[in-house]
Amino acid sequence: MKAQKTIVSGLIFFCLVLLTVQSALATTLTLGTASVDVNENETATIDLTALTTYDGNETLQYTDNVSFGQILEGYPVLFEWNTSFTDAGVYDILFTVEELGGNLTKDSNTSTITVTDVNRPPTFTSTPITTGLEGVAYTYAAVATDPDNDPLTYALVTGPSGMNVNATSGVVSWASPTIGTHTVKLSVDDGNLGTDEQEYTLTISEVSGANLTLDMSTVLLGGENQERAQSIEKTITIKNEGDETATNIVLSSEILSGYAGKTEINISPSTITSLAPGATTTFKITGLIPLNLDAVDENLDPASFNVATLSVAADALVATTTDIKMQAENNLDFDNVYLYINTKREKVEDGDNVDDVEPGDELELEIKVENTFSDNGNCDKDGGDCTIEDIEVELVSSDDDEFDFEDDDNIGDIKAKKDDTISFFYDVDKDVDEDDYTLTLSAFGDDENGAKHGLYIEFDVEIEKENDVVDIDAVDVTPSTIACGASRLVTFEIRVENLGTQDQDEAVIGISNLDLVIDEETEPFVLDEDDSETKNLQAIIPTTAAAGSYIFSIKTFYDFDEPSDFTTRTVTVEECTTTPPPQEPEEPEEEPEEEPEETTTTPDNGISVNVGSQPEDTQEGFTGAVTYGEPVDGGDMFFDAANPAYLGGMVVIIVLLLLVIVVLAAKLMK
Repeated sequence: MKAQKTIVSGLIFFCLVLLTVQSALATTLTLGTASVDVNENETATIDLTALTTYDGNETLQYTDNVSFGQILEGYPVLFEWNTSFTDAGVYDILFTVEELGGNLTKDSNTSTITVTDVNRPPTFTSTPITTGLEGVAYTYAAVATDPDNDPLTYALVTGPSGMNVNATSGVVSWASPTIGTHTVKLSVDDGNLGTDEQEYTLTISEVSGANLTLDMSTVLLGGENQERAQSIEKTITIKNEGDETATNIVLSSEILSGYAGKTEINISPSTITSLAPGATTTFKITGLIPLNLDAVDENLDPASFNVATLSVAADALVATTTDIKMQAENNLDFDNVYLYINTKREKVEDGDNVDDVEPGDELELEIKVENTFSDNGNCDKDGGDCTIEDIEVELVSSDDDEFDFEDDDNIGDIKAKKDDTISFFYDVDKDVDEDDYTLTLSAFGDDENGAKHGLYIEFDVEIEKENDVVDIDAVDVTPSTIACGASRLVTFEIRVENLGTQDQDEAVIGISNLDLVIDEETEPFVLDEDDSETKNLQAIIPTTAAAGSYIFSIKTFYDFDEPSDFTTRTVTVEECTTTPPPQEPEEPEEEPEEEPEETTTTPDNGISVNVGSQPEDTQEGFTGAVTYGEPVDGGDMFFDAANPAYLGGMVVIIVLLLLVIVVLAAKLMK
């Protein structure tokens, strides 16, 4: 008896030790969240230590799931990110903290950094032309750049009467300058409160009697089919329309900042000794088409661009100036564009009109985009074999409220002489207005040298509606499943809409099922154009109907019996099942008692439990082997409080030990 009490006491002590170890090993480690707002080009900081709740004494390690910023170890542990002017946006960062030893407990949470866009102002980069002649048209192409690539607007703040500036191009012009010294102040605005000003003094001198003019107001080199990295030559005629001889004539050019180092301008001859009144002479200007020259403007129209300014001076006074513009080919094209109307295919080109499209039709616009660059050469040297990068394809509708066939996608890069195909899908609304809708399809991207390529086409889609359309808009079946013994009355709530162009005076809705010999119809009713109506039809499922699913046809008619629309719904009849009567339980046969076998369970963690080999006076009423959980690989893992297997195993061990204690205690009480 004393030995038995000793065993019970030992088991109770072991349970208390296990509970104490469990409590000691359990630690709390949680990571909170933070929301940080910074402007572009500022440093975003998150204090990870401040977000952490931990009652252990192990070393903690922090990690994140982003490629920007860094975690600075120390105290406190900080996440820092030095943002730039291109990082505007919202960033979700998953941080994880975990113990390096001991319980290996860890936690994760997401913090957010919001980087606000900061506007950077534009800056004038061109050098003003500060001299001119009386009565000789003055021009100066002012140029400013914006680091955010915002569209710029130019304005004349101060200037002589008659002077103006083109708000878009920045070209300053004065048709008939007057003698004197004039203060000119220009401004440029990026539309986001970013501005810059340029102020200079313009001196207009008296004409010496010579008046030099050019035979063209703008010098254009290249065209829509001009390859880049090619030198183009043009002959220009200069004439002295004055009454005195012009002497010491100098022809010069100034390349604009965006093309410095990208092009070359040569003039031959660059000097002319003299030109008599009424006389003419010629000179040649040769220009290299820059590799980075855009092919299209912001509207994706083929365009020429100012590259340099040509000046003609006599006796050190500027007689006239003009723009030198260049144009290069566009190398992004639509190889084929097809519009599928349900299963019918129609090729689409710019200016086409696509008819026979009806409400409810399924449309697919298939676009093949092609890079027409030659696949020979070196892109950054001779302009050949260029990849067009980051190509955007957009589809825009003229009326997105009624005909919302709009989409866009980035198809990535296309190499020279290669193409890619993309499709946009649209289901025409059943209630769309009958009208012509203009769709604009565009594609654009930059080549490896930064030159912009792109194009667009416009075509009309004509929506034509039928005269008589009674459309089934919605059907609600109650109940859709009939349980055993339930009511067999089924209600069909049907909503219809007149999508045709004519009012209907005799619209009818019907339901039917041939197997059940059910055929019900509404009385004829009025349904005006664009109006809707909801009607109820009821059917009684016969009690003789076998279990199963029954498909009901739902139809609409106009002019009483002319078919219009059709759909189906299913009503299910469930099978009735009969429960068999309960059976009397059989008396269990007594089985002979078996001698318990001694079973020893030894998990990998080294703990053994021997149950079954007990003294005879304690064996009665308790048989079998007890196994405490599954073996756990890696000895120390058995004591991992954060390991679910460990926690479950501990609970099982404690419960089984308590059962053993109860059984032994009951024995001792006898």
